[in-house]
Amino acid sequence: MDEFEPEALLDLKYGEKKVELGNKFTIDAPDVNFVFNGSDSDNKSRFTLMMVDPDAPSRENPTLREWRHWIVGNIPSDGNLSEATHLDDYYAPSPPSGTGEHRYVL
Repeated sequence: MDEFEPEALLDLKYGEKKVELGNKFTIDAPDVNFVFNGSDSDNKSRFTLMMVDPDAPSRENPTLREWRHWIVGNIPSDGNLSEATHLDDYYAPSPPSGTGEHRYVL
């Protein structure tokens, strides 16, 4: 894989808690909020955000892996979702009872 330098970083909160690798969350957090931190001073960059569950319906039997929870495209660099193209509704995490912890990838 070629090396690259990221042009923007994503600050993501689930409810009031900052999302970082390995964080654990409960499914009752109220909302997903994010902010892009980039150097796009002319505000021409656009981003795509996807949220998937690689453990659907369970880690032991991931027959529905990469279950799509959200896809948003054409997100401006200021993170304003009202100006973005919502390709899918947001489906909050709600793993079936007894399936253990699930991972979510953004």
